[in-house]
Amino acid sequence: MRILEISLEAPSYNSGGGIGIIQSLFSLSKCGIVDYIGPKIDEAIENQIKINKSFYLNYDKRWPKRLLGLKKGIVSGYCYSLLDTLNGIDFKQYDFVHIEFSKYPYLIKLSKKNGVKTLVRMHNVEKDYYLNQYKNKKTIANFLQSRFFSRMERRSVKMADSLICLTQTDIDRVHSLYENITKSIYCNPVCITDKNVGDLNQKKANYFLITGSLWFGPNADGILWFLREVWSSFSAMDQYCNFKLVIAGSRPNNDIISASSALKNVVLLSNPAEMSDLFLNAFAYVAPIFSGAGMKVKIAEALMYGLPILSTDHAMVGYVDSDSIYRCNTKEQFINSMRSTISNTPDDYERICIASRKVYLDNYSIDSSSRMYQKIFTKEKINDDIG
Repeated sequence: MRILEISLEAPSYNSGGGIGIIQSLFSLSKCGIVDYIGPKIDEAIENQIKINKSFYLNYDKRWPKRLLGLKKGIVSGYCYSLLDTLNGIDFKQYDFVHIEFSKYPYLIKLSKKNGVKTLVRMHNVEKDYYLNQYKNKKTIANFLQSRFFSRMERRSVKMADSLICLTQTDIDRVHSLYENITKSIYCNPVCITDKNVGDLNQKKANYFLITGSLWFGPNADGILWFLREVWSSFSAMDQYCNFKLVIAGSRPNNDIISASSALKNVVLLSNPAEMSDLFLNAFAYVAPIFSGAGMKVKIAEALMYGLPILSTDHAMVGYVDSDSIYRCNTKEQFINSMRSTISNTPDDYERICIASRKVYLDNYSIDSSSRMYQKIFTKEKINDDIG
């Protein structure tokens, strides 16, 4: 089986979308021969993935060029490099075209014109993602993006042969937004590559960990609420004065910088080059996210490292429950869960860490994702034969 993967975002460990594309490439390469069209892949990542042929795109920063891509519905600095590359592709050699993100109907139309089945992987419901951006910051640019990408998604959903969503919640939302959908919509959650997590019984440092894009509205709002409502009270308790809160991520906004500096035992790490050591040494992971779209990759990372997780219901969308997960939606629930985690015996704490790791291996590992893709391709081929 031959598969063409098309992405206008680079595979990367630095963003949720980039991690999702790495998942796709690893999974697809276990199902067949994969060619890739997209931004250049970091050499360390490329060496891990079995890609047959890569067609790397060049980025053009000039806005006039990017705006001209509106004719094709592709607002990206990669647009014209992509179009040049596609002109040289023989689509008929592929059994499937796998497209990242549900906002490029032109790519679906081109694939179908050449008689190739298209699978679109929806990293979010784009209508909701861009609407959240506009609600968080009501600029003209965000308003136009919200309207534009909503239209692009509607066309993509209508034209694609099949869709792959991250959660059942997203599938239900797609059905509610875009009526009379008869095509297959599959659920394949966020899955990440495994790393060496060492001995889960090793002594952990006394800090709770929060990670993410610290400029992004739902992340920043949730973290700011946690600092002001939860950590301000928790850190004032004498019996917990030796515990710290480490917040690590990209581009922290001014409110987070100010609140972090004003509170005791808060360490803010802006744009850290490496996150592994932070996860390896953390005592527990905190996800105080109350809004947003899609599935939170940070939860899968915390599970992989075998950490107890203190999370809102919203951040847990798409994830199964476990003894290692403490559901927290109020100030009191967070504080009580933090105290409960700290009061665990060493044996109980180790049991919780092992439970987290098992949830990852069973549900959110690359092997799990590959098995799901194999089922999808098998079903699509059967549908072809029946048709």
